[in-house]
Amino acid sequence: LFTKSATLEVVPANSSQDVIDIPASVWSSSAEFYFVRLSLAKGGGVTVSNNFYWVPSALTVFDWAKTTFVNTPAAKAEKMSGLRELPQAILQATADIEGDAVIIHVANHSKALAFQLAAEAFDESGNLIPMVMWDDDYIELMPEEAAVLSAAVPHSYLGRTLKVRLSGWNVAPWEQNVNLNVKSAAR
Repeated sequence: LFTKSATLEVVPANSSQDVIDIPASVWSSSAEFYFVRLSLAKGGGVTVSNNFYWVPSALTVFDWAKTTFVNTPAAKAEKMSGLRELPQAILQATADIEGDAVIIHVANHSKALAFQLAAEAFDESGNLIPMVMWDDDYIELMPEEAAVLSAAVPHSYLGRTLKVRLSGWNVAPWEQNVNLNVKSAAR
């Protein structure tokens, strides 16, 4: 596990800076891939951005001689099949209604990474409600981490029961019905 923090005085808008170099020794194990989390916080420790990457130990080797206008084929692709063998993570979750929003509280109390978690909302017929935009999606939770996901529900669903689903790469799908009654959704 490699961890490093750095403090930046001022970061101009629409700019980039090299802040942390990950030493070559971190990449030298026999692992097929590595996980990298990048968090950005502002003064007071308030997180403003989290990014999570899975990086292969050997990058794709391209066959540049066979490049066409459309693509460049891989002579040797990176190996990421080990992602299929991630240990099962066990989540605890609850869903509530606050105003016209669905709020999911989710926690990973297992010893495994919960990988690529995504929330969805369905109507009474089991149809995905496409207009529901979650404030975050495809998130990762390390062991003992928790998160809150929220989404505004279209007013046409007031008074209806919705099914909220949370699923991921290595977790059992979780579902809960929530009633978007008119009283709780009124502003």
